[in-house]
Formats: sequence, C-alpha cells, structure tokens
Amino acid sequence: MDNNNTTTTDEILDFLKDNMVTKEEFNQLNAKVEALNTNVSTLPTKSYLDEKMGELKGSVIEKLRKEDAKVEFIISLMRSRKIITDADIEIIKREFEVFPSLN
Repeated sequence: MDNNNTTTTDEILDFLKDNMVTKEEFNQLNAKVEALNTNVSTLPTKSYLDEKMGELKGSVIEKLRKEDAKVEFIISLMRSRKIITDADIEIIKREFEVFPSLN
C-alpha cells in the first residue's frame, strides 16, 4: 500500500492469490460436507433412542421381577419345611428382595 491509503491492483491480486479458494478446493470441501450430511442422516433420532431405552428398562425390570419371584419361592419353601427362622427370612428379604411386597 502506498501512503495515500489506496490499494493497487497488484496488491488486490496478491491478496486474492493468497486467500481465494480454488474451484477444486471448493469441490473437495463440498464433497466432505455431503459425506458428513450422509453420516448424520443415518444417526438414530432421540425419540428412537428413548423408545429403545424404555424397552430395555422394561426388559430388565421383567427379569428382576422373575428373580424376585424365585427368591420368594425359595423363602416360602424353606419356611414351610422349617429350615429357616423368621429372622433369617427378614435378613434374606432385606438383602435380596428387589421389589418389596406390598403385604
């Protein structure tokens, strides 16, 4: 730049040569953006993940209830055969019962 704060054509051309994007660079960048858009469009949505997490939670709870029923069955069997005391039953229930009974 000269002292009059004016820009010469050569300075403008030098600036453009150093900073402009070529058509090839633009096309490469465009291809990368399109690839990212494709990858993002294949990601699952939040509602899909929420639904699957709910299904998984339900499945885990169902399995835990089955295990809880097995513990209850063993306790009742052992109680009927007088193998364990009521104090032992309370300890077992406190330690192993996942879903406390309502009675």
